[in-house]
Amino acid sequence: SFDFGNMTQLDWLRFYAESKGVEHIVIWLGSNNALSSLLDLNLNFQSPPLFRTNTEPTSIPSFDQKAVLYSVESFQSDFSALIQRLDAALAHNRYREHKVYLVTVPELTIAPYLKGFGKPQRQKDGTYYFDTYGYFFATTSNTGATMTMEQARFVDTQIQGYNEHIKRIVSSRPNFHLVDIAGELNKLAYLRNNGKPTYVWPKGATAAIASSLGNDFIPDTRLYETERKPWWKRWFSWGSNGYRVKKGGLFSLDGLHPTAIAQGLFADEMVKVIRKVEKKTRAYNNNECGVEDKRHNDESEDGLSRLLWERIVAADSLLQNPVPLYNEFTAGNENKILRDITVKASKIFSISSGAAVVDDETKPSE
Repeated sequence: SFDFGNMTQLDWLRFYAESKGVEHIVIWLGSNNALSSLLDLNLNFQSPPLFRTNTEPTSIPSFDQKAVLYSVESFQSDFSALIQRLDAALAHNRYREHKVYLVTVPELTIAPYLKGFGKPQRQKDGTYYFDTYGYFFATTSNTGATMTMEQARFVDTQIQGYNEHIKRIVSSRPNFHLVDIAGELNKLAYLRNNGKPTYVWPKGATAAIASSLGNDFIPDTRLYETERKPWWKRWFSWGSNGYRVKKGGLFSLDGLHPTAIAQGLFADEMVKVIRKVEKKTRAYNNNECGVEDKRHNDESEDGLSRLLWERIVAADSLLQNPVPLYNEFTAGNENKILRDITVKASKIFSISSGAAVVDDETKPSE
């Protein structure tokens, strides 16, 4: 029996699995296990009895207890318990061969909620981190709370531990499949890659952006910034506000949540994995039956995805109608009101992407 007034997401999954059947399940959780430590620029570990943690860090100073950063051990315990409950919810699923897709957790130093100060330092793995991090509206490293490079890397190291656990689960379960959003976002990151992202954009996405804007602008992971169009372009831009996006465009105005185009890129990666899995399943079933399946024979990445990029780009309001006052809004010195609004709003909304590095005028050295 089901108590519909007090059902969790797993309860609803069980209900649909038993009544109608569920073929595909996507689980994308984990960012909030580390995000609070960056919202207040503080670090702390969850401890027993809620989560079993065998080891505690000794190299990280004690910070405000309001902030939360789950240790890898805590995350493993919590996530493994989730998978056990998932198995129970799907025990009587009408689709006996259902597929589960686990999505990796993005590293928090990519989203432009934080601004990097000082000279970017190249790490052994080829990535770049700044000496100090502050809020995206800060003008100097002395404005408000800050986080050191070592602390920022420590947060990312914990997230990498989360993802290793997710990958181990996928490798041990034949009906589980990995969607590595974290890996693709690392390629997409502008400052993490010293201004040279290695991500390969879907051709449909770049074509739709070029057709919509009439130029070669490609959104990136820096903080959203606009500029006034040259007068001759404003003259012929009937119906526009005379501004265009100068940089950024993959994260919204709070520096945390992805825009429509970024959501499209995430969906693109998910759809490609799902279609690849389905192609393998059909190939296996057809071989068993001696049948040739000619559907979806396009082996290219775009052929596997086929999202309606024209609609996605058209729905991105920050790209289609740039916000002209946002630059002035974020440029104020020690804007406490903006800080309070941003932090409180970020805590209220359900956040699936991480906090992170923002580009200011200091760029990584060539």
